[in-house]
Amino acid sequence: MLAYEGLDGVGLGAMAELKTETATIRPSISWLGRVIGPMGHAIDGKGPLPHGRKAYPISNRTLPAHVRNRVGENLDFGVKAINTFLTFCKD
Repeated sequence: MLAYEGLDGVGLGAMAELKTETATIRPSISWLGRVIGPMGHAIDGKGPLPHGRKAYPISNRTLPAHVRNRVGENLDFGVKAINTFLTFCKD
């Protein structure tokens, strides 16, 4: 079980509600350049994010390795720490 929001009032004997619908996110073009948390909420202090038209599931099945495209060559950012710990590749 995972709490998506605060844990105020949660304790031994607290009631739990089971939700069976799939968690979704509704991105839009206006999200470009914004800082968005893992649940699709703005965390950059610039106000709420408008919802897009189409809903996408937050969790989805991954493609089998033999179906995926190959990764392109590494991008060099000129900063050794970034090049070492974060790998970015061309498409």
